[in-house]
Amino acid sequence: MASLSRFLGTHNQFRDLRKRFGIKWSAGNSDQLIIARLLRAGNGSDIPKWVNMVVSKLPQISTFIRLVYFSGLRFVEAVNSYNLLIELGRHEMLNDYYRNCILLHYKFPKTFIRSTKRVYISVVPDALVLDIINSKPVIIDVKKLLQHHSLTIRFVDMRENWATEMVRFLSTAEVDFLMGHCSANVFMSNYFTPQIDGLKQRALKGILELQQRLFDPPFIVVGDAAQGVTR
Repeated sequence: MASLSRFLGTHNQFRDLRKRFGIKWSAGNSDQLIIARLLRAGNGSDIPKWVNMVVSKLPQISTFIRLVYFSGLRFVEAVNSYNLLIELGRHEMLNDYYRNCILLHYKFPKTFIRSTKRVYISVVPDALVLDIINSKPVIIDVKKLLQHHSLTIRFVDMRENWATEMVRFLSTAEVDFLMGHCSANVFMSNYFTPQIDGLKQRALKGILELQQRLFDPPFIVVGDAAQGVTR
């Protein structure tokens, strides 16, 4: 109806009527959403298999796929982060964005802190960042490339899988923070103060376990922290 009102040139009238009668947009019944998630709970268990398949068939985007898999970033955020790392790495400005296994998204608010979807920091291993800065930018349509090779598009599933696995190493509030859900509730908005060093160490443990489910050997981890990138 909203689209139709725009087409007919009566959107302002439609909006006023919606406000007058208290009609609000709804994402659907919350119970039904929870049930739907339970029914598809097994979908994430085959994510490592899907990642291995994509990495094997499409090595040109393998590093990008790993970034999504290990960071839990949304697809658009991952594309922006991937290309930004390459650009800054070429200009020896990597420290403006990446320090000690942490991507500092908040330093580029126009790119990463959008009105409805945002992300502040991500924890990623140094080895992955080294692979990224030595790669070519993502300038192709990754989703179309997957479809062209008859591969399903599972970026949302990867993000959900990341969150599901990370709650074994991080608190729910910390997972929400890394996923950019800080405005989701009063606690996250007003009281949550993450201890970044401890969060990073535990997140790296979770990432190492995610890595061990892939064909490639695990990232090198010394103690609880990955080795540093010197740029």
